[in-house]
Amino acid sequence: MEVVEEHIDPGVLGFAAGEPSRRGLIQGWQRLADGTDWDPFSLLVALDMVPPASYDLALPGWAPTIQLTAYIRRLPAPGPVRVRMHAADVGGGRMDETVHVWDSKNRLVAQGTQLAAVRIPS
Repeated sequence: MEVVEEHIDPGVLGFAAGEPSRRGLIQGWQRLADGTDWDPFSLLVALDMVPPASYDLALPGWAPTIQLTAYIRRLPAPGPVRVRMHAADVGGGRMDETVHVWDSKNRLVAQGTQLAAVRIPS
């Protein structure tokens, strides 16, 4: 967590106040904490840094990654990146998430799909 500065969009933070929207959406902005620009390798971190989309579905438990497929589309422009993660299917203790990352010029620079476990605290 010391590697990335993350700012979650206040419009999707209802889960933090116990009022998730139940859209399965988390989005926000990220930049590298040391001020360096994003590169293809660091974009892999951006694809998996936001809180799990299950939080917005009132499923607050741990969501460990089982499988992550990443596509790096292009070199990002300098500056922060915008990240949007959406849960497409949740069931059977698993969740499919899709994540998109745009650079400061609003170009899609990375995208990923993730299969995650859903671990709900007892």
